[in-house]
Amino acid sequence: MKTTSKATNAPSSNPTGFIRSLGAFEEIYWLYTQTGPRGFAYAAEIEGRTTVDAWRKAIDQLQQSQPFFSVCIEPNPGGKPYFRHAAGASIPMRVLNGASEHRWETEMAKEVFEPFSGDKAPLVRTVLIHDPDRSIFIIAAHHSISDGMSMTVVLRDLVRALAGEAIDRYPVLPSQEETFGITGPSPAPSADSERAAAQPAGPPLVLREGDTEPPVVESLQLDSALTARLADRARVERTTVHGAICSAVLQAGRKGSPTWSEKPVRVLSDVNSRKVCGVGDASAMYFLAGISPIEPGLQPGFWDLARRFTTELAGPRSREGLKNACQALTDVASQGLNTASALQFLTHAFASEVIISNVGKLPFSSDYGALRLKSIWGSSFLTGAIDEQIVGVGTVDESLHLLYTSYTPIPSFLENIKSLLSEAWDSVPKS
Repeated sequence: MKTTSKATNAPSSNPTGFIRSLGAFEEIYWLYTQTGPRGFAYAAEIEGRTTVDAWRKAIDQLQQSQPFFSVCIEPNPGGKPYFRHAAGASIPMRVLNGASEHRWETEMAKEVFEPFSGDKAPLVRTVLIHDPDRSIFIIAAHHSISDGMSMTVVLRDLVRALAGEAIDRYPVLPSQEETFGITGPSPAPSADSERAAAQPAGPPLVLREGDTEPPVVESLQLDSALTARLADRARVERTTVHGAICSAVLQAGRKGSPTWSEKPVRVLSDVNSRKVCGVGDASAMYFLAGISPIEPGLQPGFWDLARRFTTELAGPRSREGLKNACQALTDVASQGLNTASALQFLTHAFASEVIISNVGKLPFSSDYGALRLKSIWGSSFLTGAIDEQIVGVGTVDESLHLLYTSYTPIPSFLENIKSLLSEAWDSVPKS
């Protein structure tokens, strides 16, 4: 095994290298990250002949293209955190030889278990599980500098660089709050802003203590035929593939976990804000969330439940819903948060039994010269909550990929999700 040393560039009080101040959600997450392992990770499988040296050069090229891949976070004299460029802070790469000898899910679990220190650059690290003709690449990052959508583009660009293509430098994106013109707290919270900040039904998250081992990470892929049939059937049923996945996740959880049938189950869906904000693919934090609580004892049909999820997410996904959420976050951040109060806010505002992070159908090619981007898996992360269940979803090369992270995995969870999706496609549509 070959391991490169980690960068340890500590920030200084000198504002040289200032990029921009953190937005409200970035700041809240920065504080939250200081309470434990709160980064996130993606993995990709690449087929084709490569060398470790070529990977190192591609990572260096990638780092040059992404402004936030060379930063740390530090407070200014007034206590406001900002991104500071740290010259010479190379992205670390841990190398394992023999992709067939190492279970990549185990290595991903190690990465999400390892905390990020916001005051040390870079806020990114990587793992390469390498064979000459096949590699698994894992990238983990501090959430204040990236999100799922931009991380999939990072993986695509990495393969482009490996294939000898040039990568243009991406711009520094403003915070998502700034794109909505939000520059400070509300003079007086509106009814819409209050609703956006309202606590979801049910109790707040209760956090685990004393984790000494990484979580369980599992993966499952649906073949392209089932994925296509599912998308077609969702259109017939006037819903979305995401709605179908939410329905399958809820029912699989109830099948495998008795407590899910005895209490409301809050299903949190990450919401991508990039299109509404009018920004591109540069790495930055551009997501919010919608939460759908499903009451115990409710036994609707699969597609009825899928339509319910789709309908309930329409508000949080709308421009007005996203803007109201950003204003609510700004109102909270303006109160002068610390790590304890940020943690308290997130454990209330984002309380859920399961999180579904779905990047959708990725709109780029799988073939780059002699290399093939066969799969992308993510997101894997930890909230720190007792009994947390995290499902990452993405469609790559026409196949749906599911990634599951938990300290208390529900038995046969992914297999039951797959079975429910298959059965739902095969059921008789309503006339």
